[in-house]
Amino acid sequence: MRSPLSRVVIDDGRRYLERTSEQYDVITIDPPPPVEAAGTSLLYSKEFYSILRRRLAPHGIVQQWLPWGDAVVKAAVVRALQESFPYVAFFVHRMVEAFISGERTADRPSDTA
Repeated sequence: MRSPLSRVVIDDGRRYLERTSEQYDVITIDPPPPVEAAGTSLLYSKEFYSILRRRLAPHGIVQQWLPWGDAVVKAAVVRALQESFPYVAFFVHRMVEAFISGERTADRPSDTA
């Protein structure tokens, strides 16, 4: 990545976000399936989403891949995200996967200066 506006961090994402004080405009998460797997399930938890919220800039967005599966599990993941983010969206792709996103605020900064 050659853009001065971005960088790649190679680390355990959850632990890195717990240690850093940096804030980000976008955090994207692509955990391996299944959601219920040990370790992976931590990336769909209320506690993890709380960490993400603290690391997002005021108008930041978190986006996460969610493998298709049990409706009860999907509902639990969305509820956990809603506990940390007041604005949540759920996008379905061909009934095989979904993407969820959370925002700290729905207000967008003005593009006009």
